[in-house]
Amino acid sequence: MGSRGTRALLAARISAIALACAWVYSPAASGGWIWDDFQEVAANPALKGAGGLADAWLGRAGPDYFPLKTTFQWVEWHLWGDATLGYHLASVALHLVSAFLLWRVLAKLGLRTAWLGGLVFAVHPLAVESVAWVAELKNTLSLPLLLLAIGAYLDFDRDRRARELLAASAWFAAAMLCKSSVVMLPLVILLLAWWRRGRVGWSDLKAASPFLGIALVLGLVTVWFQEHRAVVDQDLGLGGIWARCALAARALLFYAGKCALPVGLMPAYPRWDAAAPGAWFWLTWLAVAILAAWAWRSRGGWGRHALLGAGFFALNLVPVLGLVPMAYLRISWVADHFAYISLAAAAGLAAAGMDLLLVWVKWPATAWCAAAAVLAALALESRGLAAVYTGDESFWAFAAARNPGAWIAHDNLGLALYGRGDDGGAIAQYREALQINPGDDAVHVNLGNALARTGRPLEAQAEFREAIRIRPDDTDARTDLGNLAFSAGRFADAVREYEGVLRLRPADREVRRACAEAHYRSGNELGNAGRLAEAVAEYSQALRLWPDFVQARANLGLAFSEEGRTAEAVAELEEAVRAKPDYPEAQAYLGLALFRAGRPAEAAAHYEEALKRDPDSADLHYNLAVALRAAGRPEEARAHFEAAARIGARH
Repeated sequence: MGSRGTRALLAARISAIALACAWVYSPAASGGWIWDDFQEVAANPALKGAGGLADAWLGRAGPDYFPLKTTFQWVEWHLWGDATLGYHLASVALHLVSAFLLWRVLAKLGLRTAWLGGLVFAVHPLAVESVAWVAELKNTLSLPLLLLAIGAYLDFDRDRRARELLAASAWFAAAMLCKSSVVMLPLVILLLAWWRRGRVGWSDLKAASPFLGIALVLGLVTVWFQEHRAVVDQDLGLGGIWARCALAARALLFYAGKCALPVGLMPAYPRWDAAAPGAWFWLTWLAVAILAAWAWRSRGGWGRHALLGAGFFALNLVPVLGLVPMAYLRISWVADHFAYISLAAAAGLAAAGMDLLLVWVKWPATAWCAAAAVLAALALESRGLAAVYTGDESFWAFAAARNPGAWIAHDNLGLALYGRGDDGGAIAQYREALQINPGDDAVHVNLGNALARTGRPLEAQAEFREAIRIRPDDTDARTDLGNLAFSAGRFADAVREYEGVLRLRPADREVRRACAEAHYRSGNELGNAGRLAEAVAEYSQALRLWPDFVQARANLGLAFSEEGRTAEAVAELEEAVRAKPDYPEAQAYLGLALFRAGRPAEAAAHYEEALKRDPDSADLHYNLAVALRAAGRPEEARAHFEAAARIGARH
């Protein structure tokens, strides 16, 4: 084929991968936030300013240390804000870049149908969760960096140029700063050395040492963050070492099966019992050992390639098999997004299998037709899955339908229904979640909020109290219990709950304000009952929590005035007027305090300010008239007495 034909074929293959990828993910492009997307992006303070970015790199915030991923999101936020289209397009673009880079790596490994591996990766259903879920940017961003590192290392291994080893190390460090599950690259490099030369020599170990150093440092950082930030005080139910080995074996087989036959994929898989290994465990590993021995015996031919692909696949799953604690394991032992990196190996094996098939079959066209049919089926399945990621409700309805035993699916579906006002549907989903997992305090809180909004405060209160019984430091439950008491006019009870929250979260501005508001309302009740000393105490507490609470300061001044503490009243009310000159009550209260202090002319000025904002107040006209008369301005006083009488008669 001539150069023009070669270029045309190359362009056709590039176009096929790009168009297939775009077609598969187009349903998700217009989708909104799902699951933790909102917290990851729109509500993530690290993305709002340079200070948050510094916190990400210094490890001062967040459950993980993925600062390069956070930096990428920071740029996205400043480009697109909370418009989700940009984030989806970026994820699809990164996935497409990975497909092309995988093609490049497979070509460097000598595969004639390397482009097919890129196409399989681009349309495989197991990738959908990582690509369509914005929060999984760490997958779509780390893989192209990892593939760049592998490509640079392959160049180094061929030419032995130091700059290529340096480039590979830099790409690997960048990938680790996006997601540390790429940590197994040093072992992959040694596997590649064996694949090329049939042995691992000292020069190979030396070449792998920079990668090993990066992996050790950043891997240990990740372990620290998981143990001290992500899974603090959480019992993941992993069990001992043998139970974890059994879990890892089953998970490994699960991922292999889903790569080969990607049916029944779901956002939350059933969480099987993590028990000590039984007979199936030993039989499984015996079968794996027999297959590995068979491949080893054939390492002069197909076995060598199979061991490389299977080794890359298995090695990159090791960090997510349950051997190391991860927060997600409380939901399920397995997840599609855990297999994103290993999927590249599965796609490579598919391309290698096609290479062999084209050698063995008599009619290559038949093989290509079969491959096209498989690819079409994969693309159709992926497009259907991508359509699920258009919003929280469709996503969680799909999850609950696929796995009715997933409490998290019912809980989050309830949240989605609650968000659009379907309280009855939300309550049904929360109750379903609690049937499955009655010990989750957050679900009790969600149910309590839905019950409160439907006018069932006693049932709501019971749910909040149950959440607190399960987890005494559940500040959300205490806050909502305080809100419930506040809305019922039980301000002392509201204060007690809010103060319990503030002991645990003293910097929570919203709860501080809510508590201040409860003190203020309580002060109003006490003041109206003539219990002025107690009202003063409540207003003072409100101002301690919220110094800018002008209404509380004005009412404190009024209470001082009623108690005869005129100087203190004037001081508080002058501060209230300075803070909010257009607050008529503060102006009127200050006028009253000044009049009682024997300063009628000043009192009149403040009554006049109050009247500018409330000209139909008979009381203000009357009080102004009294102040004007005392200040020696009888004609003006008469006019306001008449206005007060006229307004009073009208009402």
